[in-house]
Amino acid sequence: WAFIVAGLPGLAIALLVRLTVREPPRGYSERASRSSETAAAGSSDSTAPPFWAVARPLASSAILRNTIIANTLVSFFGYALVLWVPVYLIRVHEMGTGEVGTILALLVGLGGAVGTFLSGLMADKLATRHPGWRAWVVVAAYAVALPLAALAFLADSAYATIALYVLPAILAGAYIGPSFAIIQSHVPLRMRSVAAAINLFILNIIGLG
Repeated sequence: WAFIVAGLPGLAIALLVRLTVREPPRGYSERASRSSETAAAGSSDSTAPPFWAVARPLASSAILRNTIIANTLVSFFGYALVLWVPVYLIRVHEMGTGEVGTILALLVGLGGAVGTFLSGLMADKLATRHPGWRAWVVVAAYAVALPLAALAFLADSAYATIALYVLPAILAGAYIGPSFAIIQSHVPLRMRSVAAAINLFILNIIGLG
């Protein structure tokens, strides 16, 4: 029943989107004409290219390849923490499951959502100066988060652990927005959906798996 209850809202939202949101034309958000893009892709239709036609450019580009590898490593670390931290707080600091669940829901759920949004917003603003800032925003976030996370798990008290873990929890998803923006900005318009899908597949099958 827990799985069913968790899944039903997603189905309702999917149905709502299907009935109310119109799919925009490919490249509609681009100011410039997309004729050069479609010519470079070898087709003028709106269908997405096949898997290997996108996978090969992703693998051959150092920027794209390294971004996907980094995404995978960060998600591996992040998913591990999501599963490990509650057990750590319960076993080491003898906190109750309800207390741990409430605290982590606020830190990881609400705080993580805010951190993910703000990191993407900051990366977009700084990228107007130089596109490399998208990656540096992620570097800066984890340069702050990782030492604090290490200190959190060396702390003697539960309250010190939670206090030190606030920023790492907020910054945990800092890679999501900037990394997808990097990938989307380095592939042709027609390849964007498949490139995003490949990135998601790899980081989830390895990171979450």
